[in-house]
Amino acid sequence: MQSSVCRSAWVLAAVLLVTTVAACGGKVPTKPKHAETAPIPTVTEMDAWLRHAIDPTIPAAEKQDLVQGSIADPDLVSKVLSLYSTEGAKLQVKDVVKRDPTSIIVDADLDLWSETRPQQVPFVYDGGVWKIEKDYACRLTAVLNLSSPACV
Repeated sequence: MQSSVCRSAWVLAAVLLVTTVAACGGKVPTKPKHAETAPIPTVTEMDAWLRHAIDPTIPAAEKQDLVQGSIADPDLVSKVLSLYSTEGAKLQVKDVVKRDPTSIIVDADLDLWSETRPQQVPFVYDGGVWKIEKDYACRLTAVLNLSSPACV
């Protein structure tokens, strides 16, 4: 029971820290000189993307391309997204805001433990697909006392 309470406290701390850091304008990834302009997804498309990403019935192997840097650590996706699925969290996308030609911020409401918390999830257009920004994923793994070769 105590480990469940401690895990819940860590999860809550991670969600709050990542939300705060993202909302305060966390580090922006460096873009290549000739970055392609990405089509901006709709709220409906990103809502479906996030639901797919946190769906525990979908194998992790099918989610490996959802987080930037997952080539260096194929388990990075599971580490980041398990936070949401194991705690029964639900996300509802409210807005998609373009930061630059290859990055967006997805504003969403996170329903966790009967409370709704706003989230700002940064995405980058990498290899022709939208991915959760590596810095965001690495901050989340660090808060949860996890490590990843992608985050060194």
